[in-house]
Order: sequence, then C-alpha cells, then structure tokens
Amino acid sequence: MTTINLDKMNFTARELLDLLRHGPIVVTEHGEPLMTVVAVDEDEAEAWQLGQSAEVMALVQQARRQLQQGHGVTLAEMRQELGLKP
Repeated sequence: MTTINLDKMNFTARELLDLLRHGPIVVTEHGEPLMTVVAVDEDEAEAWQLGQSAEVMALVQQARRQLQQGHGVTLAEMRQELGLKP
C-alpha cells in the first residue's frame, strides 16, 4: 500500500493508474489518513453503475417487498425447478 500526502499529489491520471497497479493508495494530510484510492474491476464498476440506477433500485425494492410478503421461492425450489442438484 502506498501512502501519499495530499500536498504532494501532483501526478496525472495515468500516473495514478500506474500507482494503483501496485495496490491501494492512502492519501494523508498532516499525517492523518483522508481517503483510500483503489482500482476497480469491470464487475465492481458495473455493480456501482447498477446501484446508481433509479430503475434498478426500484426493481430491487419491489423484489424485497414481494419477498417480505412471502412471494418468492427458496434456493432449493429454484434449483429443483431448473433441474439442478440440491
């Protein structure tokens, strides 16, 4: 993990990306950590984007309400329906 003082952060986005290839970067000010910068992979980026979608979040809330009302199937039921082993 790399630690960089906020006042010394004067590099390009490309240089930041190169640093992130070696692991997370902790940004400090006066010796105290302010934030951690981490690289994300495609799956993480997609999950974040979906989480920002009002439509997707509305579907998630609807599904949660349905489950709370007892509408849904268990994993075992789904596996059986799909012909998969328990």
